[in-house]
Formats: sequence, C-alpha cells, structure tokens
Amino acid sequence: MKTKNSVLISIVLIFALYLVGCGGSSLPDNKYLGSLPGLADKYESEIEELEKKSKESDDLKKAFEYSQKAEKLDEEAEAKADEAFAEMDAPIEIPFEQVAYQDKYDIQQLRITKAYFNGMSVEFDALVKKSETHLFGYLRFVDEEGNEIPGWCVTMSNRRPEEGQVAVFKGTYRGLHKLSGLAKVKAMSREYYNENENN
Repeated sequence: MKTKNSVLISIVLIFALYLVGCGGSSLPDNKYLGSLPGLADKYESEIEELEKKSKESDDLKKAFEYSQKAEKLDEEAEAKADEAFAEMDAPIEIPFEQVAYQDKYDIQQLRITKAYFNGMSVEFDALVKKSETHLFGYLRFVDEEGNEIPGWCVTMSNRRPEEGQVAVFKGTYRGLHKLSGLAKVKAMSREYYNENENN
C-alpha cells in the first residue's frame, strides 16, 4: 500500500512540475472573457522578462537575441488571442452599471468586439438625451467583490449624435491580464476618471 501511495505521489509531483515548466498561467478562466486573461498574463510576464534581459545585457548579441525572442512571443501571443476570441460567441456582452451622465445618455448594451494580445476593443450603445459634438464614456472594470480593477477604457461617440438617436461609443483597453475576476463594467464620470486616472 505504501509503495502504491508513493508511486501516486510521485506521478502527481511530476505532473505538477511539468505544468510549471510549461509556463502556463495559474489564472482561472473568466465567465465572460474565457481564457483570454490567463493567456495575456502568461505572455505578458514572459515578454517583459525577455525585454528586461535585452535592456540589461552588456552583450549586444545576447541583447539582440532576447529582443528577437520577445518579438516572436508577441506574434505568437497575438495569434493565440485571435484564435481564442474566434472560438467565443462574439461580440461578448458584459453587464454594466451607469453611474454618471444619465442626463446625457442611457447605455443600452456594452460589448467586447475584438480581443488582441493583452487588449480589447469595447463598444456600447446609448440613447442620446443631450446633443454634443462628441460624448464620452469612462469605463472602469469591477470584480466579483466590487473592487475596481486598475486601468481605464475611455470611449467616444460618433460625431454630433442627435437627441433621441442611439449613438455608438468606441474605445480600447489594455490590461487583459488583470481581468480574470471581471464581473461588470461601471460607466463613470470624467471627474472621477481625472481623480483616479493612474489607479
């Protein structure tokens, strides 16, 4: 019995070491973004490490090699992100809470229209209540506990939307590796954005 237990423990340890050696991310899949945050986390850390080695190396040949490896990983990451997003039911609708600019527009739907390595394109439709040259939306991502996730997505409407029309707001967000716990998006005010731009 002891021998069997020892063998089982050895197999489990070997498998665990194999997973670590493969460099896979430990981040869980997100219920909206699937494997994209974990994928971004894995490649982001590997590329940053190679770029750091390239900058710090006194050997020009080595520095160039590190830089080339980082570029290849970046291309690989883009391809993996494209592949993962293509398997999803896009565009991906995300729950939202509008806490500002209810006097200017009412958000009707928010969605992810494209994902790339560690970033994504975000859009939302809103019924316009007040016409301006451009309307803006300041989006903050929030986790299951209600904590705000660092980073912002600043969106802008199409030019001079008229009152009563449905305007499309578009923006991009970089930082997919932070979104494994994404639960919803909060549409905030410019004042709040200015106060917390670097958070």
